[in-house]
Amino acid sequence: MSIRISKKHGVNPTIPVCFWCGKEKNEVALLGKLKGDIEAPRSCVLDYEPCDECKKNWSLGVALLGTSRKPLNDTLPPIKDTEEATLYPTGQWLVVTKEAAKRFFNEVATEEEIEKTDRILVEQGLIDYLNAEFLKIAEDEDNVQ
Repeated sequence: MSIRISKKHGVNPTIPVCFWCGKEKNEVALLGKLKGDIEAPRSCVLDYEPCDECKKNWSLGVALLGTSRKPLNDTLPPIKDTEEATLYPTGQWLVVTKEAAKRFFNEVATEEEIEKTDRILVEQGLIDYLNAEFLKIAEDEDNVQ
């Protein structure tokens, strides 16, 4: 595999940014010649692969990744594109225990399937609902103290 070198910008480096948390990754990507031979931005999101910090957080259980049927913007590629559905990430996520994931998804996945995964794509509405429930629990705990 080779890189087409830009006459103006050479290997045209950029620093990849984590789509999920917005932080720069500890990497450099060499983009080479871009359309119109433009200069690569200093940093940009290149893919949906989480950074090391997000991977560490997700490893605490199962990451539920919020999705929508419509992209946040016209340049956003789908995270899943099948005959059944085209899904775009919203960038919101939360982590639940494997046990909670087994209870939530017992009708659509086996315990073995959930045990093997660290990520599940879900509708954004589920993320919103769970976040609201977690906030209620936290408020109730604060009121008890």
